[in-house]
Amino acid sequence: MSNIHNIKVIRQCFSFLAEEEIRLPVADHRVHKFTAMKCAKLIMASQLAKWESHNQISRELRTSQVLQESLGLPSISAAQIPRRLRQIPTEMLEAMFLDIMGRAKS
Repeated sequence: MSNIHNIKVIRQCFSFLAEEEIRLPVADHRVHKFTAMKCAKLIMASQLAKWESHNQISRELRTSQVLQESLGLPSISAAQIPRRLRQIPTEMLEAMFLDIMGRAKS
């Protein structure tokens, strides 16, 4: 997590997410590992850390024990990220991200 000076910021932003905010029963049907919630948190971390590619996101997750524990996700391939994102409405992710950033600032 070389771009993040303080993992506490990401963990604090994760704490603003309630499980019920990211419930997509259709998108999560038969999904055990990379749920919509975990995907949203990983994308949030990547935005905060300014990671520039799916490969970098995957690499940062593999190398950060703290991030793995925070997400409950040991690793994810770079190819799984865009596949999963196609199943989640981006408008929902954008609204959630802006809401959390607003709460974090105050």
